[in-house]
Amino acid sequence: METRTKVATSNANEIENATKVASVKVKENNVMKVHSINKNDMINEERNDISAYSKVPAEILQEESDCGCPPEESHSFITVRVMIDNKEKTIIPAFTEYNMEQPKKKEGLLELTDKNKMLDVIFHFAKPEVFYSNGVSLYDRNGNEISPETKDVFVVCDTADTYWRIFKDDVLKNVQIHDFKSVKEYAQTVGNTMLLSRGLNNVERVGYAALATGDEAYKTAFRFARKNNMNISNALAYLDIRFKSSETQLMTLGIVPKTTPVLGRTEADAQRLFEQTKKTFGEKEAKQRYAVRAINTLISYQKYGFELMMEALQTIPADEIANAKLMGCGAKESCITTVLTEWLITLQRQKENNKAA
Repeated sequence: METRTKVATSNANEIENATKVASVKVKENNVMKVHSINKNDMINEERNDISAYSKVPAEILQEESDCGCPPEESHSFITVRVMIDNKEKTIIPAFTEYNMEQPKKKEGLLELTDKNKMLDVIFHFAKPEVFYSNGVSLYDRNGNEISPETKDVFVVCDTADTYWRIFKDDVLKNVQIHDFKSVKEYAQTVGNTMLLSRGLNNVERVGYAALATGDEAYKTAFRFARKNNMNISNALAYLDIRFKSSETQLMTLGIVPKTTPVLGRTEADAQRLFEQTKKTFGEKEAKQRYAVRAINTLISYQKYGFELMMEALQTIPADEIANAKLMGCGAKESCITTVLTEWLITLQRQKENNKAA
């Protein structure tokens, strides 16, 4: 259950960037606010060495018996509070090795979410007996194996909108407990449910980031991608927008990062470039990353002007483009860059000779 253990850490650059924006310092051993219990006690306390944005499981206190014997060994399991039959109850969410992986390196970002702006969901759990009777081991969120004798254990039924909120919501209010006849039925139910589930794609994510923050650059990128039926990465490339996915994630929460996306060229120029790239390389290649990235590299770093690049795309011989497409090298972008560079040099020499004449 390595995946269950890994979820407790948060050290990725992506989240470091995100938490810096919000001035949240999240240490490497942070986990989301959860509860820990043993057979005698349920303890929830805040560790002193972390920020107020993050809670960690409490340490389990073991009391020695009056006879001076060593304390009895006991496991603490990660628990949550739920409402079942209109009564609040503490349960141990259990996982098999087949469950969805918990979000890696996301705790800092999740701590920035506004609970008041999340829609209600239904949390689904399965009774554990059918798993134990079929030899399927169960584990808590931290990878501790749960024995069949443990009480108040329920197996998580993965759904797209609940698999991380189980440990985010203070109390799981809409809970359904399922009594599956077999492990196969459990898996089929989750499989059929998840088949029709999806998250935001990248174009939609940028669109919601634009709406949540009012960012004009992202509004333009969303509009450009939809208009030209291309993925968001290429739309951003044609508009020459430099962005980070961590910033986009923050913006979907309505948080404006310190560095916001900036248009490198106008929407009109981006459209001109796309239309000419289609004519020069073909529509398929124009919607792929290779040509536009090569063009941006030559404009930004080799200092060829935008208008000179447009002229090069308009006048480059067709056989040169054909050679670039047919080159057997693995780095297609490099091939296109080489062909364009040679033609740009030729154009510059022609202009210089015309001036000299």
